[in-house]
Amino acid sequence: MHAQNIFWEISAVTGCAVYVLVAALILAGLRRKLRARLQGRVGPPVWQPVLDLVKLMYKEASIPVTSSAFFFAAPLIAFASSILAALLAPVSPNHLLSFTGDLVLLPVLLFAGEAALILGGFSSGNPYAWISGSRSLSLILIRDAFLALAIISLYLRSGKLTLAQAIEEVPAPHALLLFAFFTLFLLFSSLTTLFSAPLAETEILEGYLLEYSGPLLALAELSHWLISYAVAGIASAVALRALGLWLEGLAPLIHLLAIILLAFLLAFADAVFARLRIWGSVKLAAITLGFLSAVSLTLSIMRW
Repeated sequence: MHAQNIFWEISAVTGCAVYVLVAALILAGLRRKLRARLQGRVGPPVWQPVLDLVKLMYKEASIPVTSSAFFFAAPLIAFASSILAALLAPVSPNHLLSFTGDLVLLPVLLFAGEAALILGGFSSGNPYAWISGSRSLSLILIRDAFLALAIISLYLRSGKLTLAQAIEEVPAPHALLLFAFFTLFLLFSSLTTLFSAPLAETEILEGYLLEYSGPLLALAELSHWLISYAVAGIASAVALRALGLWLEGLAPLIHLLAIILLAFLLAFADAVFARLRIWGSVKLAAITLGFLSAVSLTLSIMRW
């Protein structure tokens, strides 16, 4: 009986992992395709991210002679952190992998996934990686500081340390405010064209990912897509709660549809807006995310 329970638990976790990987690839592929369409181009197929990963996995990874051992470990750490974060993003009120404390753990994993890649870029010894990494850290630190405030407001409002339960306890107007916050956070964390200064191709040649190739680059790219999915998953969950669609039976399907709609938003931001300078991105993050998180915290404290 015990062995049977372990088998079903492993099967459930595997099923969830397959779901988040497929959803992350769909989000990345649709974003590329829709951006091309909005710019009047045919664009790559939706499954292009899968083809890119397969191609990179068959290539040899080159390790710079100036790099440290962490250069190799960074993509592995980033992938592990990002897929765990994606698995914790709730798709229904009774999310299978929810547990007490995941409300605190998830933002830590999001930060760890990005920080590992930045530190890996630093360890390559490439000067472009240092420029890119310093830009990225400036944006991440200010962005994640306000994420912490939003998470605190969610806990104060619900009294729950389980993310799915906390979202279920939040009133619809407050959930709508949190949806605005996490949608903006998604625009920053997915490095849409508007906020792509840390990895600007025309300036710093893909920045801290410049020295990565082969399977290591595949893991780094997949980590970025999983982080985008995790944030989009939280945004979708609070949106469903605000609309009264946070239901056990239909939530997973509607959750995936919401992810697809967020892909349209990312593609629109990529196609329409030009890149801001790094300090413009930092200021905009401080103003928008700071305002929304402060309002959310105030609502939680005042119990409005």
